[in-house]
Amino acid sequence: QVSADIARAELIAFPILFLLTLLVFRSAVSALLPLAVGGATILLSFLAIRIVNSHVNPMSIYALNLINGLGLGLAIDYSLFMVSRFREELAAGKDREAALAATLRTAGHVVAFSAITVACALAALIVFRQRFLYSMGVGGALCALIAAGVSLTLLPALLGILGEKVNAGGPRRWKEAIAREAR
Repeated sequence: QVSADIARAELIAFPILFLLTLLVFRSAVSALLPLAVGGATILLSFLAIRIVNSHVNPMSIYALNLINGLGLGLAIDYSLFMVSRFREELAAGKDREAALAATLRTAGHVVAFSAITVACALAALIVFRQRFLYSMGVGGALCALIAAGVSLTLLPALLGILGEKVNAGGPRRWKEAIAREAR
């Protein structure tokens, strides 16, 4: 039942989140980046939970629900930091590599600090004896760290490949708004 619920939640969440990120990022290409980061975060977190479940300690199935929500939420949050900063650096006249370096130096530190804070807060649940709380603590902490790892590796790689095309896929007035906000 949990597996069916997760599949249904993802089928509903991804299109809705795409529409919301499209409004926020004002570009189809930029709106797809948080979903790519979220998808990678969720898959890698499921893999990590499976490894923990198999080799360390049995985990509650409820951790998977937490990973879905937290993975998508953190992916959107971290992508917003990174993409916005990358756009600002490009608008300031920096080339792709310099913009990416400045993005990682500034927004990258914010993402790393945020992930460590979230992971530590969720890891506090590990002290409880109830299996579902323990599992949510482990799953949430792993998911937060994995979200940061994906945001600091996959996302910069995608931004580096895209460069100025990160703003592609939107109406002219959205592109003008992107340029105005980035300046």
